[in-house]
Amino acid sequence: MTSKNQANLLDSAVAERVPASLDLTPRILSKIRSEKRTMMNPKLKLASTLLIVVLAVLAITTIVYAVYHIFINDPGLQAVQEAGLDTDLNVSAQPTVLPTATPLVEPQAPVPVALSQTRAGVTLTLDWIYLDEMRLGLGMSCADLPQGLELGAPRVSFGAATVMQPRGWTLRMNDAGGSLEYASYQVVHADEVAGALNLSIDVALQQPDGAVLDTFHFDLNDIPVYAPQDIRLQQTYAVRLNAVEVRLEGVRVSETTTRAILCYDAAVASVKAANVSLDGGPETALDAARGLELNGSSCAELTFPAGSAGDEKQLLLRVTELAAADGSVISGPWDLYTDLPQRSAYDSAAAPQPTAAPLGEQTLGDVTVSLDWFFVDAKRAAVGYTLRGLPDLPDATSVYGTIALSDAAGAMLGGAGIGSSTIERVDGQPGVLRGVYSIGFQQPLTGPEATFKLDITLDGSQTNSVLGYIPSSPEATPWPAGVYPPALPDRLVGTYHFEFSAPVHPMTEVDDVPAVTAGDIEMTIPYVEMTASTTEVMLCFDKPTAEDWWVMEAELRDAAGNTAKEGGGSMLYDADFQLPPRFREGWSVPEAIQSAAHGRCLRISFLLGHGGRSGPLTLTINSMEISQPEVIPNDQIRAAQEKLKAQGIEMNYYSVSTGSGGGGGPRFTSLPAGMSFEEAYRKFTEALGYVHAGPWVFRLQVAP
Repeated sequence: MTSKNQANLLDSAVAERVPASLDLTPRILSKIRSEKRTMMNPKLKLASTLLIVVLAVLAITTIVYAVYHIFINDPGLQAVQEAGLDTDLNVSAQPTVLPTATPLVEPQAPVPVALSQTRAGVTLTLDWIYLDEMRLGLGMSCADLPQGLELGAPRVSFGAATVMQPRGWTLRMNDAGGSLEYASYQVVHADEVAGALNLSIDVALQQPDGAVLDTFHFDLNDIPVYAPQDIRLQQTYAVRLNAVEVRLEGVRVSETTTRAILCYDAAVASVKAANVSLDGGPETALDAARGLELNGSSCAELTFPAGSAGDEKQLLLRVTELAAADGSVISGPWDLYTDLPQRSAYDSAAAPQPTAAPLGEQTLGDVTVSLDWFFVDAKRAAVGYTLRGLPDLPDATSVYGTIALSDAAGAMLGGAGIGSSTIERVDGQPGVLRGVYSIGFQQPLTGPEATFKLDITLDGSQTNSVLGYIPSSPEATPWPAGVYPPALPDRLVGTYHFEFSAPVHPMTEVDDVPAVTAGDIEMTIPYVEMTASTTEVMLCFDKPTAEDWWVMEAELRDAAGNTAKEGGGSMLYDADFQLPPRFREGWSVPEAIQSAAHGRCLRISFLLGHGGRSGPLTLTINSMEISQPEVIPNDQIRAAQEKLKAQGIEMNYYSVSTGSGGGGGPRFTSLPAGMSFEEAYRKFTEALGYVHAGPWVFRLQVAP
């Protein structure tokens, strides 16, 4: 299979499974609860949000059962525990310890070049180049650069390749050491150029005012184009605030000066106020701005008397005021983050050499993983485990790694889109952690027993994969800006492999659920699949309009008082979006819905089942809501702002794009006393006219 750009792969996958107008933001925000938490870099907040959206589309779901009682935020698991559905773990094979999980792509290193040229007595060496489908990296060194001269940003020609979605560049210069590192962000498809490119690179020798004295020119042949790698370099390309967009086309950082090329909409005349800061440090105000035109857009080169001595990792450019073409002032801020290029970002970690350990417990180096228990029903599987030997860091808030479950043939299990994962410290045992993880199956298991393979990887070198978050004290003080809590482990430990078999608790089907009407909208439940830990409901209705209406604030409650919010869902049928029949995955759509003007059927999942008990469960759906379009029309935003202002709510609307994605949403600047962000967001969607109130209340009678 030829590699493609990750962003395009995601676009293709989502295009096949999700309508273009579908927006997951309301559903994600409906699950957010206000709580005291550690500070997070705003750029990483965006990355985390995007990651959550991707997982919500592609992920795997779960529910669990423990031999001993351990609290996790999974009501289905708690109900299973209370029912005493114990499972004896029958380990049927001696575990094999694996060195590490297989990466999505083979890690690649920069290509050494070592080409030198001398112009006007100045020697420039191109040391290395790195190119994948999403970014370009260059390492250079310069000798004998006279005071008063400087090197311009590289201009790169990608030869026969079609370059798409250019998303800015950054040049970092170490004046004392003579080193230069450059990164640019764009899309180049490796399969279109047979995996390699001929490039040319031009670097101007110039005066500070931009006057070019001479140019260094390098021709490079057969440079490999790698599949996208996990490289921790990114740049915010564009931010839109209240329909005004600014774009960061390039950043040049020396030890004493920062210059940024900022472009903006035609309604903007110039930049009035801006500042830069490094790694959350002091802000330095704008010193000078020079207007220029770039690719037909109005832009400015901004100069700040602050730079990087070499240790800083991230720069923040904050634009606080713009001058409009009509003379008025447009207030921000527009925040644009840039990771400063560094050679170490391209290095990959080496895998350790593990050794095997006794049955049911394995040790790599000084870290031991014990498999404590395992539970599986037709819909979900869960595992409990204990970690020993990691450093005792009371301030650590997360554990990095992955858990993968496969069947006896090695095929990965999951795909249902719901699940749970928790980790907590064990009282009285410093450094010991106990975890619970569960995953849902896309297709129900049908046999009375099944054999599984389980891989638990502990990997502190891959911080984009989190095994779980360790709860902190409610009284914990937030970390200062730019300071982040420690995480475990601090390195790649390795992968622990277990094989075992376990009995499978069966699934129960529920039908004949009476229809319910609220607000002139009738909802029906043609079919329910329920296990001890999980419930999946087929919900059908005729939408009020052709837009993407989704149920909100859905809650399932059992007779014992256990409750679960909607844990995931997918669209089975929609008259307006014409989904392929394969999306129904064996669920039969009623003829009345297929003949309705705007018929829709959803599959909704809850981390709560019957828990081994007969009796009724109550499903309540409080409202329906239109998924926000990717871009909300400006007139709708302004109308909503006016409605909210009358209620004492003031907000700005932002959108942000980077080289690998983007996002957006409201930012509230003033709220009535006691109003939470979630309440304010609800008011915003209501002001847009995107909400249809219920409730619809169903009773599900089950006899397992």
